[in-house]
Amino acid sequence: MGRTLPLVTLLLVCHPVEFILTASHLVLAQSGLQLKDKLPGGDITIAEALMAPTTIYVKQVLDIVSKGGVKGIAHITGGGFTDNIPRVFPEGL
Repeated sequence: MGRTLPLVTLLLVCHPVEFILTASHLVLAQSGLQLKDKLPGGDITIAEALMAPTTIYVKQVLDIVSKGGVKGIAHITGGGFTDNIPRVFPEGL
């Protein structure tokens, strides 16, 4: 699917807590923070953020897709941008 995409504008939606969930080991190792510490700029601890339910965006994504114009979608996980974003680019880009 992604190999036929034209050059497009990229829209990135990243929930802060889910970023912490995805990169928790890196955040803790690089920052020196501990699970009992409050999230910088937040009212909850890192442990509470890690235990928070994951937000499911299916309804919002389906609503956007149903309006047309979506040419590709990437679910960014442990591979990060460098492993995932190229999957939606046309060959040679």
